[in-house]
Amino acid sequence: MMFVCGLNGVHAWRGGFWLRLNFVTSLKCGKAVKERLRVVGRMQCTVIRGVDEKNGNGNDDAHVGVLTDQILDQFRGRSMELFLDGTVGAGFHASRLLQNCDIDTYLAFDQDASALELAKSNLTRQFGSTRKIEYIHSNFNEFPTVLKSQFGIDSSGTIDGMMLDLGVSSMQLDTPERGFSFRFDAPLDMRMNPENTNLKTAEFVIQTYSEEQLGLIFKEF
Repeated sequence: MMFVCGLNGVHAWRGGFWLRLNFVTSLKCGKAVKERLRVVGRMQCTVIRGVDEKNGNGNDDAHVGVLTDQILDQFRGRSMELFLDGTVGAGFHASRLLQNCDIDTYLAFDQDASALELAKSNLTRQFGSTRKIEYIHSNFNEFPTVLKSQFGIDSSGTIDGMMLDLGVSSMQLDTPERGFSFRFDAPLDMRMNPENTNLKTAEFVIQTYSEEQLGLIFKEF
């Protein structure tokens, strides 16, 4: 699921962010997003649903995103000083946005370190030092803290655009050791950030949680 916003203002407030936009469409997101994003006024948000695709040669750098035109339509013709991509992945959509939109600084978040390195390699090869791109290894739900600590953006700061490409990607599904796919006989990991040892693996959850706890997970999430 793609969540894209053209913002009039995103302002930090008590560890969360307030979004001010122009028009509201139907928006459904998980609890973690809802807790972080306090929506104020009217917003111009679009939820775009699609399927991740990949070229047939199996290379990660051939990863191809979808719904590019629909995403670009949200931001064309706007001058944006600061754009936040909460899930940059391999950088496919970032590449198209930087090519076609007026963006001064592109904040590329991803909690998957391997994806972030791939994005950095792809975008550096394409743009060199001609575009200002900041690569941030973090879950997007930590963006209020990250923006304040690393970039000094507080209640007076503004983000002009945001994109969240939510869900697992083909790159993760095609990597056996990540444990996301039924196609491989591999450990049941399923952590988006395997470097974070504080995160429980799916194997741990299934083997140690009670039936009631598992039922609650399947029902709520």
